[in-house]
Amino acid sequence: MKIAFVSDIHRGRQRGHFREQGLPWYLEAVLSRARNLKRIIQSGEEPARSEDAFPSPLLKERDPEKLVQALIPEHLGHSRQVARLALLLYDQLQAQGCLALGREGREWLRCGALLHDIGWTGGQKAHHKRSLGMIREMPLGALFANHRDRMIVASIARYHRKALPSSRHSHYASLSKADRKSVEQLGGILRVADGLDVSHRSVVRDLEVRMSAETVVLHVAADRDPILERSRAVEKGTLFEKAFGRNLVVP
Repeated sequence: MKIAFVSDIHRGRQRGHFREQGLPWYLEAVLSRARNLKRIIQSGEEPARSEDAFPSPLLKERDPEKLVQALIPEHLGHSRQVARLALLLYDQLQAQGCLALGREGREWLRCGALLHDIGWTGGQKAHHKRSLGMIREMPLGALFANHRDRMIVASIARYHRKALPSSRHSHYASLSKADRKSVEQLGGILRVADGLDVSHRSVVRDLEVRMSAETVVLHVAADRDPILERSRAVEKGTLFEKAFGRNLVVP
């Protein structure tokens, strides 16, 4: 099989050829970046089914971070930072009674945050839609144990930018009412976390959530004045405000 390089992916000239061979186009990018498809999409031997060896209820065989490292290594630091900030925000919102998704929801968010930028394999334009498609096309057992987990994570990643969730989007409309609500909440958190690393320099060290009946105030601790990060988080806060019914303030 001929392996196409990332430059071919960027030009978009190989997609039809890849489809004819029965492979999603982005897997060829993985092959060219990592030289071993099995090492990226599969874990090799079946892991032990214990809590210690298999800590995540969502990921069946491997951590999505390794896929990010293979696909877009230049974005790995950003993806890790966004996931870290998203989980900090999630944990504090849950502790204050705004979330009731438990461990499952936390894992959906972590996975969606780590994978949100994998669409950059095809360039910046519409990368959120490519992220959606790439996650949806991952075979079950590679990262996800079931279709529901895969579709929720794909939707969370898709909504990290641009359009808000809509019934016109088939992937979103196919979810149950409860899962659509989860996607709105977790997608809203992801957008804010992504805004807090707009520079891709991991400026924000920590954050603290204070809530009232009408507002969520997000205090950030940073290595320098995070004026850009604060501004971008507020700009990207529309979905968060819609999902939680409160105004977002980042002073």
